[in-house]
Amino acid sequence: MTVSAEFLARVYAGEEIFTNVPGTFANESYKSRLPGLVRDCVDSNRERFSEEKCNRLLQLADDMVNDAVIPFPSQYPEQAAKSPTSAQW
Repeated sequence: MTVSAEFLARVYAGEEIFTNVPGTFANESYKSRLPGLVRDCVDSNRERFSEEKCNRLLQLADDMVNDAVIPFPSQYPEQAAKSPTSAQW
């Protein structure tokens, strides 16, 4: 997958949004809406996803709700190298 320089410039120029500020839209979305979407994704794809993948996604949803520390993509260099935006993390 290739990403244009123009797209990356727009990504890097964007304002950073923090999810750790209680009461903000970003925080409420991160702690309620996104975990629900992850759970819905698992429910809709159980036939396609391995049991391990389902469990890891459900754990991610729980971690978001409980404000657990979630590893950055950069902690997984092999996978991070595949994404042109990993440097943001």
